[in-house]
Amino acid sequence: MHVDSEKQPVSRPFLTHRRIVLGAIVSGLGLGFAYFTIFHYMETPRAVLQHFRDADRIEFCTILPELPRGEMPEDFGYGNLDGYAIVDRVYLTNQGSTINAIAWSDRLNNNTAAGCFNPRHAIRDAVDQDNYLLICFECLQMKYRFNGETETVKISRSQAGFFEKLIEIHSMTRASDLR
Repeated sequence: MHVDSEKQPVSRPFLTHRRIVLGAIVSGLGLGFAYFTIFHYMETPRAVLQHFRDADRIEFCTILPELPRGEMPEDFGYGNLDGYAIVDRVYLTNQGSTINAIAWSDRLNNNTAAGCFNPRHAIRDAVDQDNYLLICFECLQMKYRFNGETETVKISRSQAGFFEKLIEIHSMTRASDLR
């Protein structure tokens, strides 16, 4: 019996299928790693961020930090948030990207923060206004209130440009515009 020792060429569809499967596996591992790295080391609990992602409506607010807490004129702006005057506000439809920016800011913090807290940005649940995020990119801290509990976490300045772009896109008034 004669055995042909030459290798038969492997068909192209088989190689293409293997490459596609291998690419899918590598992509899946990459996405899994990215998810783990972003959400594993965050100080802000996932439930807090998920609440704002799933909220029916969220407000993005600009805040006046210089006004002494609780001492604002009756007719000023849009009320207050934790004693800070709300200068302007807009309802967001792109809350997923906004909350992802906060997640990145939390994840990329370098564990340093200044002692001051002068927030200029806020995100508030438009329906349950007791749930909010107060953001200060100067001292690199975010204060959140969620289900009656208040906590302060460190953030990075990495996403400050994202929030400034939101202000520009929606033609919002900043606290600095009032001077």
